[in-house]
Amino acid sequence: GVIGTGMRGQVLLSELLKHDGVDVVALCDIERFMLDRALATLAGAGRPVPRVFTGSDGAWRDLLSDARLDAVLIATPWELHAPMAIAAMEAKVAVGCEVVAGITLDDHWAVLRAQQRTGTPYMLLENVCYRRDVLAC
Repeated sequence: GVIGTGMRGQVLLSELLKHDGVDVVALCDIERFMLDRALATLAGAGRPVPRVFTGSDGAWRDLLSDARLDAVLIATPWELHAPMAIAAMEAKVAVGCEVVAGITLDDHWAVLRAQQRTGTPYMLLENVCYRRDVLAC
């Protein structure tokens, strides 16, 4: 599933569609325009129409109850990352989360504790920190 179909969500959705073994079964966003763009991308790739969750700020919680969901990609505004990732891990749904994991240090610790408590896979989708020039700093 994909939570957040804005600019980063659109880019990440396109990357997901490069893999035949990935089925996008659910999309969530509060902006219908961006959802429609994501649906058009899926249709253009010949993929099935996913369930769409929208209409409220809490629609993402409904997405997490979809039994077909193995993993979720979170590409929403930063302040939503920690609560969404924690809820997903508690639902035993693996998480790929755009940076940052949270806004506060407490958010980051809460994400870590949720991962340790649930054992659910969590990946922060950041690669800049592994560049040689950044590592040298």
